Amino acid sequence: MVVLRAQGSMAQTQAWDVYRRALVSWQLLVNDWTATTSNGDFTTLKQHLKGIKEALEDLSAERQQRLAALGVLSATAQLDQHLAGFRVEDAKLHNIGPARSAELRSWGIDTAADVERDRILQIPGFGPTMVQRLVNWRRRLEKRFRYKPAQNTSRRDVQRIDRDLARRRTQLMTDLRAGIGPLEDMSKTIRDARARLRPQIEDAFEARMMAKVTLDVARQR
Repeated sequence: MVVLRAQGSMAQTQAWDVYRRALVSWQLLVNDWTATTSNGDFTTLKQHLKGIKEALEDLSAERQQRLAALGVLSATAQLDQHLAGFRVEDAKLHNIGPARSAELRSWGIDTAADVERDRILQIPGFGPTMVQRLVNWRRRLEKRFRYKPAQNTSRRDVQRIDRDLARRRTQLMTDLRAGIGPLEDMSKTIRDARARLRPQIEDAFEARMMAKVTLDVARQR
């Protein structure tokens, strides 16, 4: 009986030792797999190149946005130019003669383009009624304004935008080409590592499971 217990204890110790070595071997291979196939540099570079690709795809939309913004500015400039052609002194507004017009000019308000309610209210002697008269005059002139799309953007403005976008496209393409090679090299390294480690991990896992079964049987004796 004592002999059987001793033999059982020895078998259990041997089985445990085999299982422990199998577990360590399997864990080392798993760690190797994680370190080799989960390349942080690969992920970072891949995301960087993805950002470059998206930036390239967005250039066309950006061009349209910039041209549209340029058009809005041109419309504003045309309106200002239109209003600047009408001087307050020439408007013949009620109770706003040469003296008051001179006072407005001293405050930087000479044409309809300069007329702003809050600015004029700060001038001594100009109350709400007189200010409203000036604002109404400006509004009447604004209604007479006709936007001229032909003046929307000059060829020089469009060329400036296109040159800027062309430079950016060239730089983005350069960066993209520079990153593709290293990314492909990293990808090949990862694929090769997986191909090398996969059968080793599968064998180590099977050995671990077999050792566990043997250990369980030994513990039952």
